[in-house]
Amino acid sequence: MSYATYLEFVVGAIAMIGLLRLHASELLKASRQKFPIQPRDIPKAVARFDLVKHLYRQRAFSERTWGPGPNTAGVCDHIRRELAEIEAAPSDILEWVDVMLLSLDGAWRAGYSPEQICAAIARKQAINESRRWPDWRTQPRDRAIEHDHSSD
Repeated sequence: MSYATYLEFVVGAIAMIGLLRLHASELLKASRQKFPIQPRDIPKAVARFDLVKHLYRQRAFSERTWGPGPNTAGVCDHIRRELAEIEAAPSDILEWVDVMLLSLDGAWRAGYSPEQICAAIARKQAINESRRWPDWRTQPRDRAIEHDHSSD
């Protein structure tokens, strides 16, 4: 998986988390199951997950566990390791979420607040939606699909 494909996935997946607004305790319970989020469980969890609140919680945990401040090299190294795990088990949602959480960790370590991170997610999704993309049916499935850069 290319880095560009990974970034596009992360933006979309984080946006989906914001839309689903899953409750943290239900996510913890679900994470203990083989298939963490069952379709039947989603209606119970809708409208309770607060991404900003989650990011404050994640930052506190991360600082206690891995220390404060920037750690770009360490976060990127961990993301590369998680990407290898995804390639080995592409249907394991928890591996995909590991990458998302590491990306969010990197963003706050780069100096951004939870509110700024959420605003950046929304902005990046809007940017991606406004770009011109080639027809995916004409593109190799094992390569990143790049937007048209002629207007950049």
